[in-house]
Amino acid sequence: MINSNPIKICVVEPRGKGGMIHYAYQLCSGFADNGAEVTLITSTTYELDELPHNFKVEKKMRLWDTMNTNLPAQTFLGRLIQKAYKFIRRGFRGFRYITEWYRMVRFLPKLRPDFTLFGKIEFPFEAIFLRHLKRKGLVLGDICHEFERRELSRSFIENWYNKQYNDAFENFSALFFHANNNLERFQELFDISPEKLKIIDHGNENIFIEFAKLSNQPANLRAKYTLQEDAQIVLFFGLLSPSKGIPELIDAFAKVVKKYPKGKLVIAGYPSKYVDPQEYKNQVENLELQNNIIFDFRYIPNEVIGELMGLATVVVYPYTSSTQSGALQVAYSFGRPVIVTDVGGLPEVVEHGKSGLIVPPHSSNELASAISSFIEDPKMAESMGTYAKHLSDTRFSWKTITAQIIMDIQPGITP
Repeated sequence: MINSNPIKICVVEPRGKGGMIHYAYQLCSGFADNGAEVTLITSTTYELDELPHNFKVEKKMRLWDTMNTNLPAQTFLGRLIQKAYKFIRRGFRGFRYITEWYRMVRFLPKLRPDFTLFGKIEFPFEAIFLRHLKRKGLVLGDICHEFERRELSRSFIENWYNKQYNDAFENFSALFFHANNNLERFQELFDISPEKLKIIDHGNENIFIEFAKLSNQPANLRAKYTLQEDAQIVLFFGLLSPSKGIPELIDAFAKVVKKYPKGKLVIAGYPSKYVDPQEYKNQVENLELQNNIIFDFRYIPNEVIGELMGLATVVVYPYTSSTQSGALQVAYSFGRPVIVTDVGGLPEVVEHGKSGLIVPPHSSNELASAISSFIEDPKMAESMGTYAKHLSDTRFSWKTITAQIIMDIQPGITP
């Protein structure tokens, strides 16, 4: 989409590291490919400087590295000190977050964007700043990656807290969702005009193909994980949190190993604050799977992810709840078939029997059966991986998705 007066779009993503900034970078690139004049406003921790940019980056928000926290302490005293430290740190970070929002809302109107697009709204109080921007004449939109705290129980108090976000969402002229399932859940929680709600696909993660090209020296993960050259490897990749179904995956793999004693499962990802990695290790030891399951508890470097995907016969996402998955799109981008559970928007992305397999959540038997089918039939895995790559390059192309967003927002910004 090219015209003499390009639409001016600002994308705001406070997190400068991790999956959300990867998403924002590719979103901005897609908008620019469609002729838009694009500015990304993000944190000073922005990690993507080495990649090519066809848009402008303003590193205005002086925030912290969200991936730079320690794993849980192993002693009682250590845990006590760590808990006190995190409590104090949370207070300082809360004040800092508010301060940076204040600085950002003073800066944004100076850019005079036609449309300003946000990602996840972290806290209900952000409604104050959004309302201020709206009064300044800015047209606002939101991509609703997450609109409720899925890692906590759906108690009365939790549902009440979720509903406090309604004031924030009322300030947006358009809200975008990555699946019909997510849009329907949003409507259960919030009283927002249905005309504002739009469906778009989650774009591919070809950004990691670019990182693979920049990598000068392989990390040699096969040696790091002590994997045989002919080993067929099952991979979980992504942020480790309670909703990702890791205990269910470990249980399922115990059943796989009974049939395939040489089977290997790699679980690679950064542990969130809601999980204790030691619990996963204890589960593996209790099932005597130490020789079959390899953990890599870290924020996997961007340039290593291509090599990690290259190891996998199949990538497994056994989530117990979900909206959508950027990690799944990473597998597609590298031509890897997937196994997903029938939760959230995942079934809307996976074509069962073509790009992967869909199994019920909390079903270790069916998950084990699906994993075994890929180990038994590498040609099936290769065929499904080829189709997954086709979907990544066509349906999940960022240029296609951002063109749709521009069409959806045009009526709201036309004078």
